[in-house]
Order: sequence, then structure tokens, then C-alpha cells
Amino acid sequence: MFFIKYRPYIIVLAIIIAVYMHVTEGLYIAIYFYLVTFLMIGVELFIGNSVLAFNLLKRGSPEVAAEVLGKTWVPSLLIKSRKAYYHFTRGILALQVKDLDGALYDLSVANELGLKTPLDNALNALNIAHIYFAKKDKLKTVEFLKKAKSYQLNDLMLKEKIEEMERALKKMRK
Repeated sequence: MFFIKYRPYIIVLAIIIAVYMHVTEGLYIAIYFYLVTFLMIGVELFIGNSVLAFNLLKRGSPEVAAEVLGKTWVPSLLIKSRKAYYHFTRGILALQVKDLDGALYDLSVANELGLKTPLDNALNALNIAHIYFAKKDKLKTVEFLKKAKSYQLNDLMLKEKIEEMERALKKMRK
């Protein structure tokens, strides 16, 4: 957390050191500082904090996850896998505050981009099904429940949630 909180200041300090070394020692010495600075900026722009925020969310720290996710500079520049986890995490956080439309948007973007593991993809599909169930859209609920089941995972909690959603869907049909 320390590095994330102070990362912009560290980057500015690295730029200042690089310029100082350039002026006092010359470009051949300063080039290393410039490279490190550009590497830090590139990591921030293209890698970001999305996976860290996702892991914090999995560990049960949604407030900290939201804070870390909020420190992502330009989400549209993130590489595909990081952008998927950025939207997945934002979607889960939106679900927790009952912002169904925001959650649906972010989870749908994560669904289109594709998450890294089958379990994460199944959880994403199950959450989208849950949103459509809350909106009383039976067809979309069934579609995303089938998608969640298609990953054929051995995760007992996931199977239990899918079965629970199917039972609720049957009650809704009556």
C-alpha cells in the first residue's frame, strides 16, 4: 500500500533526480534514471492496480480495494487482462452498494474482455445472472446461469450459488 499511495511522488522524484543527473553529470549517467522513470510510468499506465484491488476484495477489504482501484490513472490504457479485472472489481464493488446498472456495465465489460481463470469467469457470469434476476429478466438470467455452469468447476460454493439461483428462478416462473 505504501508504494501505491506515494507512487506519483516517487515518479516525480525520479524525474527530478534524472534531470539533475543530466545537468550535472551528463546524459550517459542520467539515461538510467530516465529509463527507470519511464518504466514506472509505463507500469502505472498499462499495468495499474486492478489485480491488487481484486485480491484485496477477495480477502474481504472492499473499502481498501475501492481506494486502490481509484488510484488507477487511465483505465482505458490498461492491458486487456488488467482492464478485465479492473471492470470486474468495479462491478463487484458496485454490486455491494446496490448500483445494479453500474455493476451490470462493468461486469459485462469484464465478460467481453475475459478474465484469467475459469472460476473468475464463472463468478462474473453468476453475478451478471444475479443482476438480471433482480431486474426480472428471465431470459438473460438463464443465459448467464448456463454460462456460469459451462465452466464445470468443482468449487462447492459456486455450485451452491448456481443451484440457489436456479431454485429462485423456478419460484419466479410460478
